Amino acid sequence: MCQEESFEQFIKNLSKLDEWANHFSFMALSIFLKKRFFIYNFDLLKKIPYSSKVDMCENREKPITIGFLNHHFVPLLTTKFDKVKEILLFIASQKHLP
Repeated sequence: MCQEESFEQFIKNLSKLDEWANHFSFMALSIFLKKRFFIYNFDLLKKIPYSSKVDMCENREKPITIGFLNHHFVPLLTTKFDKVKEILLFIASQKHLP
């Protein structure tokens, strides 16, 4: 995860409407909500799914699942990896994606 802007600018941008979320936002949400986030992604070049975890709390309840594809976070309503893979493959197959 690489930030091209200064920390001060990053914090200023967080207060703006329509500002895009990033992994730092999910770290803050994890602390605030006391929830874990599982972020599922799909490598368009290698055609394989992968995931990352944001866990800033000790809560072991079911995590909130989020998809990340083509530089956008998308909601996911399942935690079953095979279903997530199917969803991300479908989204990646749509013509509007590069």
